Amino acid sequence: MAPFRGFLQERESLGAKGVPIATSLLFLGCRDREDDRLYADELKAYEADGVATLIAACSRVKGYPHRYIQHAPQASATLVCEAMQQDAAVLVCATPRPSARRGCSPGRPSAGRGITSSSG
Repeated sequence: MAPFRGFLQERESLGAKGVPIATSLLFLGCRDREDDRLYADELKAYEADGVATLIAACSRVKGYPHRYIQHAPQASATLVCEAMQQDAAVLVCATPRPSARRGCSPGRPSAGRGITSSSG
């Protein structure tokens, strides 16, 4: 999380100086959104200030829209594609376990939206 906090701090600083900042999407994986998020207050402030849009995946919350982190970008494909069309950079910080890659690895285009998926 530390590198991403640094990116957000830099973006906040640039925005405060009047430098335009591009759309930023931050996908967060946790067990429970209320109990598990480090720096929750700081991240909420960045979102409120327009520094980044935060999209959480909560593996232990029944009925939560995104259960695992690899599902969140797929469920937010429209936002991701809009950012990519504006030359967004994609940064990924994840554990290199096979289960973390299942369902979100390079493969065929998903519904023609430029998002790739595999049959997992």
